[in-house]
Order: sequence, then structure tokens, then C-alpha cells
Amino acid sequence: MGRRLPTPRHRRLRFAAGTDPPESNPSTRYSLHYDGRAIDVTTWPVNWNLYGRLCALAHCAGFDYVENEVTHCHASINASSLCTQCGE
Repeated sequence: MGRRLPTPRHRRLRFAAGTDPPESNPSTRYSLHYDGRAIDVTTWPVNWNLYGRLCALAHCAGFDYVENEVTHCHASINASSLCTQCGE
């Protein structure tokens, strides 16, 4: 049986991997991505027109914070503060 090719309605999702360790980029030390609480999602092939819908689906899936950042959909879950200097 031949491999089924995706039609225009069928898209693949790409999930961004975690960031580099915070030692390599100090500005990411409080990143929810590094803590494993956030993802960036895109479609493949890329279709920016679908990212609004993709973000809506992420919200429906239970993510606490979702933002369409134009080049990807950012989604994260609530976390206690990662900032040790914030007094929380």
C-alpha cells in the first residue's frame, strides 16, 4: 500500500524543542521553555494563516496562556515564579 500524501487540509505540527541551558544565554534563565512549561508550535508546511486557529486549539486543549506570535503559536501552563529575585 502506498504512502498517503497530505492534502491541503492535512498539516503536520512542529513543536520547538527546549532552549539551550540558561548558562549559554542568561536572558533565558527564567524561560518557561527551559522549565518545560511552554512550547512553540508551527505547521508544516508553514501557513501563517492557520496560526490563529492553532492558538485557539491550544487554548481549548487546556494551556493557560496562548499567544499568536505571527511566526509560531506560543502556549504555556501556569507556573510558580521562576524568578528567585522577585520575592514570590
